Amino acid sequence: MISSYKDILDFKVFDCTAKEEKVNQFLALLQDPDIKSVLNLYLENFLATSDLRILKRLGGIEAEIEKRKTGEKL
Repeated sequence: MISSYKDILDFKVFDCTAKEEKVNQFLALLQDPDIKSVLNLYLENFLATSDLRILKRLGGIEAEIEKRKTGEKL
């Protein structure tokens, strides 16, 4: 029988110091102006793609509503 949950969870994935170090490295990278500009580009593209999907879905809904108003078959 297992003595405690700590025995199960005691492996490298849960090493908090390694996570802190990775987070600190990431934050240091974000301070680099070249990295910031590339990251901003990725984020802008992601948001634009996301907005485009929403607009396409709304366009489909509007087209369906218009069809129902005019009495076209679905």
